[in-house]
Amino acid sequence: MKKIHFDVYRKLINLDLEFTSNINVISGVNGTCKSSILHIIGNSFQTVKVDQSETDLKQCLSTITTINEQFNPKLESLTRGDKIFQDPAPGHQGPYYTVDYYGENPSLSFRKHNSKKNTAEFRYAVKPQYKQGSKESLPAMPVIYLGLNRLLTYGEYKDNEPIKSIRKNIPDSYMLELAELYKSFTSYEISNITNEHMGSVKIRADFNSSTQGIDSNTVSAGEDNLYIILLALVSLKYYYETLPESKRSEVNSILLIDEFDATLHPAFQFKLFDLMLKYSIDYKIQVVFTTHSLTLLEYCLKKVQNLIYLYDNQSSVYLIDKPNIHKINLYLREKTNSDFSFEKRIPVFTEDSEARYLINIILDYFAEKSDEFSIVRNHFYFVDANIGGDVLHTMFKDPKLKTFTGQFCIVDGDKRPDLTNRVIALPGKASPESFLINYAKTLYDRDDPFWISEPVLEENIGKNFYTSIFLPEVNAIQNKIDGLHEIGDSAKGIKRTMTKALFNKYLKFFHILFDTWLLDKDNQSEIDTFYNNLFIMFKQVARFNGIDVDLWNR
Repeated sequence: MKKIHFDVYRKLINLDLEFTSNINVISGVNGTCKSSILHIIGNSFQTVKVDQSETDLKQCLSTITTINEQFNPKLESLTRGDKIFQDPAPGHQGPYYTVDYYGENPSLSFRKHNSKKNTAEFRYAVKPQYKQGSKESLPAMPVIYLGLNRLLTYGEYKDNEPIKSIRKNIPDSYMLELAELYKSFTSYEISNITNEHMGSVKIRADFNSSTQGIDSNTVSAGEDNLYIILLALVSLKYYYETLPESKRSEVNSILLIDEFDATLHPAFQFKLFDLMLKYSIDYKIQVVFTTHSLTLLEYCLKKVQNLIYLYDNQSSVYLIDKPNIHKINLYLREKTNSDFSFEKRIPVFTEDSEARYLINIILDYFAEKSDEFSIVRNHFYFVDANIGGDVLHTMFKDPKLKTFTGQFCIVDGDKRPDLTNRVIALPGKASPESFLINYAKTLYDRDDPFWISEPVLEENIGKNFYTSIFLPEVNAIQNKIDGLHEIGDSAKGIKRTMTKALFNKYLKFFHILFDTWLLDKDNQSEIDTFYNNLFIMFKQVARFNGIDVDLWNR
């Protein structure tokens, strides 16, 4: 299964879902058709047919079909329409969806099969739509589907039908591997393993263990569920190793698991995820499972596996592009971004309001380049206080001021950074106003296209504004400083005060200047340094403020 394009199937409307050959995780709130997608995948394949001469392969397929819970059950027996229509797309004409396969198999469209039956028990059937005159058929593939009925424990089973032993088991070498895997998770050494039918509900294991009081009747629901998943993995390994090399391909079997995390401790979830990934790669098993577990979804993202997150848009389902754990956290917890992002904040100190203004511009720039950073930036809280750069250095260097442990500061570009004491500097190598005034002169001297750019023309702040209005005021500031020096008066602080006033008077001009400065390739090294230092600060202080340090990864 490489891709499914949905025309319409329940709430899956005009939607493309892409799958990798390894692990694929599907998540979303209830009602986003996750289980239906598993059923559709399973029913996009037919049972593998083998020649009479391929006795080992025939025995293998017969065995794993017998001992696994369900083997490619029919779609209409698993997901149905509503009570009135019994149709996943009432009134729709044409195919419901189209499947693209790995390998040389052609794409196939699937449509509703119109049956002559018309009873209350009738369920719709979905069948492939073959081209007239073609020899198309469903690709053959072993598909093991582990539905929620696998979670029913032995102690809760109520049925008049007795539990029946299954005569078939996979070969001893694989049963030994299964026992070793089970031991690696639970520490139980199991033996005398056979499999049993619990009526028509599920297949369960029957075994003894070396631990007193522990056997197949007493293990927890999670340990029972674990065994079933491990059995499916080992079964599909058995199929892969029995399959002649000439018949092996990019994907040789499929494992579908509904609510993978159900009953499993997070430690089991992670370890089982790693095991499934290894088996998927080594034995060409495509794994697709659904989950609501935030911890497991985060682990999936760290392992760089395919995550499909479906957003409930009431009448339809929307595929979230580049899902991250923060977005998923919002959706699964049904919270707004403002609800969540303002719960935990990192206090950041700066020199003045002008610096904070430019910092917000540069953070907007980073957020546009990275969806992940757009979430992180909501965790920065800029303290509305003006503190000189030298004072900030002293405060953050003082080991007795433990108040600042979970905080950091950003000084102007004319001050030195000190990452050890959580002090970083703005780019520009000067105060915000000064380096932008110098940058405006650079743009003027080189006759830069900046002066006829759309933002500049919209504000009418081109060359005429620069030479007749802005530059005379800059020169007036310098003349004031020179005059004070000539008469021996101190000019300390005067230039900064006057340039601040100029900055706020022509705020829009400085804003557009800084936007241009950020895009200038000559400044990328400074911008990258600031980004990296900001990243380091986040990693240093996030945990102190209760924020996940892995929320931002470069």
